[in-house]
Amino acid sequence: MSIGGMLSILTFLFLLQCGCVSVLPLFRFSFRPAADLAQRVSLTELNRRTGSPFLFRANRRTVQLISEVGFNTYDMDLHFGVRESVCPIGSDYLDRCATKWSPSAVEGFCSSRVRVSTGYALPLKLRCMIDSSSSESSSSEEELVRVRAPVAAQVPGIVLCRGAARCTQLLW
Repeated sequence: MSIGGMLSILTFLFLLQCGCVSVLPLFRFSFRPAADLAQRVSLTELNRRTGSPFLFRANRRTVQLISEVGFNTYDMDLHFGVRESVCPIGSDYLDRCATKWSPSAVEGFCSSRVRVSTGYALPLKLRCMIDSSSSESSSSEEELVRVRAPVAAQVPGIVLCRGAARCTQLLW
């Protein structure tokens, strides 16, 4: 192999290592802390706007989309289930509240989009459908919360993953 050919290979490897070509294969970053923060912000917004006398807790979550909208700034789309806890509205200790498991407990499903960065998390969209039925009464579902951010805040970004299966790989 000639010196010129070796120099080309070394230059290519150097560019690949410095991240000038692509960072994703070389750099493993976990989005789990960002997803946890996005879910906490969504739950805080839900509990702030709800008419329920009790705080809601999330009981499952899937990340549907992660897109990069700026340097170290990501929009995350979440789907999660909610259920009433035993703690009354106004309690500041949601992490220590037990979930109500009685048949009369209100539960539902929420979807949200949250912008997460180093210094902040901003809910851009939150939509919750709450099933307020109990085992004794007929089913009734209502849209509890609907929040949309201004259009200027909804900048399309570079999609890093789409779908629960692919996004789960970034939450290790």
